[in-house]
Amino acid sequence: ADNAQAAEPPVACGSTLTVDTKLTKDLYCPYGDGLTLGANVHLNLGGHKLVGPGSSGTGIASTFGGVSIRNGELRNWATGIGLEIDSSQSVAPVKVTDVVLRKAPSSIGFGSTLELTRLTAIDSTVRGELGGNLRIVRSTLTRSPIFVFFSSASVERSTLNASTVGSSASGAITIDRSRLDGRRTTRLGDVSETGITITNSTVKNYKYPISGYYGGATLINNTFTDMQQGVLANISSGLGSEGTATVKGNTFTRSGVVLDPHIPMVLENNTFRHNRTAAIFNGSTVPGGEMWAP
Repeated sequence: ADNAQAAEPPVACGSTLTVDTKLTKDLYCPYGDGLTLGANVHLNLGGHKLVGPGSSGTGIASTFGGVSIRNGELRNWATGIGLEIDSSQSVAPVKVTDVVLRKAPSSIGFGSTLELTRLTAIDSTVRGELGGNLRIVRSTLTRSPIFVFFSSASVERSTLNASTVGSSASGAITIDRSRLDGRRTTRLGDVSETGITITNSTVKNYKYPISGYYGGATLINNTFTDMQQGVLANISSGLGSEGTATVKGNTFTRSGVVLDPHIPMVLENNTFRHNRTAAIFNGSTVPGGEMWAP
């Protein structure tokens, strides 16, 4: 809470917090872990840094949904924020607001949602696993992949720089009204047995396209520019509705062979400029499927 006071005695590395807490100074932890949040605890970092030993330790941990973290920086942790939500506890969202993750990968697992608002992530992977979902809003991620496993991720009004999105084994990724720049170094998306949806976004300079195994894609009302090896490729015919591509209302510029996904594909109202090839319809189809381009 905004009026939370520093806990007494002063907060130290390794502390478990049981009341709302506001840090009053930077906290440096040369070994071990940082802080653990108890049930319903709200942590205000007070604009300060929580700094770890670099290759080990967890900066902030909790097993409770409904906790929150705001207003500060986590730096140099093996795990910046580590959430393994106990299914017998509240599965209310965990809210992280106005936080910087710098070399501090973070994750959530087991049936809650990690809501990241105005996050700045630098060299910090963000993961959701086994029902731990991600919602990322008005955030900037640089060299910070987003990955979900048996979970889903949504990205809204955010900026991704050299940051791949990936999903595996059920779940989905949705990206809306965002700006993505691969900086010619990264893959746009890696999807397996899942789907990716990108809408109303600008995407440019990815070295590799969306690909995966038994995946699918929906691309609507986007602008794709300077994609070295295309936008959609090497996705095998898959499972159920995931093994399809719907591509509508996009503009593709200087992107080589733009669409070659090897799955049933629907194209409508797209514009292709200065590409070697717009789309290739030579993949296999799922039973009863077909490829067509009105």
